[in-house]
Amino acid sequence: MPFLRTAAHLARNGAKPHNLLRTFASSARRSEINKVYSSAEEAINDVKGNSTLLCGGFGLCGVPDTLINAVKSKPEIKGLTAVSNNAGIVGSGLGLLLESKQVKKMIASYVGENKVFEKMYLTGEIELELTPQGTLAERCRAGGAGIPAFFTPAAFGTVVQTGELPTIHNSDGSIAKYSTPRDVKVFDGKSYVMEEAIKGDYAFIKAWKADKLGNLMFRFAAQNFNGAMARNAKVTIVEAEHIVEVGEIDPAAVHVPGIYVDRVIQSTEPKNIEKVVNAKDPAEALNSLGSGDAASKRERIVRRAAKEFKNGMYANLGIGMPMMAPAFVDDSVEVQLQSENGILGLGAYPQKGQEDPDLINAGKETVTLRPGASVFGSDESFAMIRAGRIHMTMLGAMQVSARGDLANFAMPGKIKGMGGAMDLVSNPEKTRVVVTMEHTDKKGGPKIMKMCEFPLTGKACVSRIITELAVFDVDFTTGLTLIEHAEGVTVEEIKSKTEAPFKATKSFPDLETSEISQLKQAQTTFTRLPTHQHTTMARKAIQTDQIVKLIVGAGQASPSPPVGPALGSKGVKSMDFCKEFNARTSNYLPGTPIPARVTVRPDRSFTFELRTPPTASLLLAAAGVEPKKNKLRGAGNVAGPNSKAGMSGLGKASGGQLAAGNGGLGVVGTVSLKHVFEIARIKQGEERLSGLTLEGVARSVVAQAGSMGVVVVP
Repeated sequence: MPFLRTAAHLARNGAKPHNLLRTFASSARRSEINKVYSSAEEAINDVKGNSTLLCGGFGLCGVPDTLINAVKSKPEIKGLTAVSNNAGIVGSGLGLLLESKQVKKMIASYVGENKVFEKMYLTGEIELELTPQGTLAERCRAGGAGIPAFFTPAAFGTVVQTGELPTIHNSDGSIAKYSTPRDVKVFDGKSYVMEEAIKGDYAFIKAWKADKLGNLMFRFAAQNFNGAMARNAKVTIVEAEHIVEVGEIDPAAVHVPGIYVDRVIQSTEPKNIEKVVNAKDPAEALNSLGSGDAASKRERIVRRAAKEFKNGMYANLGIGMPMMAPAFVDDSVEVQLQSENGILGLGAYPQKGQEDPDLINAGKETVTLRPGASVFGSDESFAMIRAGRIHMTMLGAMQVSARGDLANFAMPGKIKGMGGAMDLVSNPEKTRVVVTMEHTDKKGGPKIMKMCEFPLTGKACVSRIITELAVFDVDFTTGLTLIEHAEGVTVEEIKSKTEAPFKATKSFPDLETSEISQLKQAQTTFTRLPTHQHTTMARKAIQTDQIVKLIVGAGQASPSPPVGPALGSKGVKSMDFCKEFNARTSNYLPGTPIPARVTVRPDRSFTFELRTPPTASLLLAAAGVEPKKNKLRGAGNVAGPNSKAGMSGLGKASGGQLAAGNGGLGVVGTVSLKHVFEIARIKQGEERLSGLTLEGVARSVVAQAGSMGVVVVP
């Protein structure tokens, strides 16, 4: 063998054969690897214009200011596509490169803190690609992991998916270009949006510690986007607060292995804090709600919102009133708060003088950590969010629709961005979405709408709405239920300030009944006691059971036709039926058509079973189409394609196609596959359909939608 001959030759020459097995990992060899550069100017020497630059940080936390300043000093580096969660602020962070006109395009999730950027964007000086925060983190992670694209539930049913976000404006403020529509695919009955990975030419990273091999450690919330971006770019340049010798970082403490890092420099810029917020006593906390009537409204909302927290819950809170709710949670309730910038176990605001620039929440405010807290990167943070590991997210809102659609990130003429909200509401099946907001806007207009007028953050996602006047539960199919109202507030007042229709529980109990249990309760059989007193006009005794089939509007049964004549002919007091029917259908939106199968006994006692609303009614409700009024007291209220109710406020379906099977009369509305499967689950509870698979029932729902002019979109 050649190896043995070589070994024998070496042995004859006094060499030791085991030297053949030596590696390059000797200490002398390792010390020659040194990725440390003497200055930022040297490290960015080959950075070219028109490159894609990934810039770590969240707000001003973990931002590589030393490297940014070095680029600012080289005006020839221009035409950059900057990828970062934020656009910095005026005079700091990426804001410096925006002001020097070195950035031509920004890919970010939130830009609301930079007025200079907003002006540049609205006058056509810069292009903006708004991306949900979790999607942005995952696009960066995927690009570094060799994954070209992925599917996410975030942003389905929004302008991100449909490609209706303005990306470039003309100098006069008119829109020159819109975003690219996303492909959609359905997995397990749920729609997902395809997003492509981002690939950076350069990445600027801020680390707490780095050794000469490029191994990195981050500190607290400064990890944010830095980890995912460090793994992504062709050339990763790191500025570190502390540069240490090889071996000084414990291998188990390395956040980014050196294989991803190309250059390391000493960070020289001071760390900044965007929003210093200190701990307050309860009285001061209430003062921060404002003064006068506005403060009273907000305090009422915050105190009620505090009751939503349950012991052992993991929760995420939006900025504003949601962030204040934990201060009013009972001491016996322990909740772990998650902040999407990478904290689990969020603590209170710090005492004055104890602020830490590496500890901020999603609102960029200074915070502390609770004992047992953990910190991680933005990509992992949103992985736990999308997976439904968070039990509840509490958010503010501009508008909420009757079917639980949420709008809270954009309004005409203003641009801020969606931040992490689209991700937070992307899994409402597992993460309960609670909205806290004032009941009306500044002009007194309603914020609880039939359909949202502002761009959606999420579709069919809100479970509960808390205002200063009322608390509503939201059912994605049947609509709103008023479960509580404030002391001194009448139902009529709430109706006058709420555009969306709602039903009300009689005693306003604080219930959290699921849609399925509501349906089961509505479908149970109720047996009437025999009627012992008969009028002289009583009909001939019935010898056998007789069946009467009715379709009656929920909560609207009365002795008038069709109920009175149909039951009266069988010798049954229709008023008895009406009282029971209205009581048992009170958990439906008033007027929803409900089929009832009445069994009349020979002694004129009766039982009746309720079935689920007709598929046509559920489809129209999901499409947001108003039914025709006063048809059989709410029965069979199906708006036709040519009716005003059927066409009001609706445009063409995707691609301008007509719905098949409705005679070519046009499109009544659209529903998503998510709605189709929700309807299928409801209908599958009926005995006659119980033998079918969910997919089989869903196919029949799709077929009926086509015959009605309702288009099903992914």
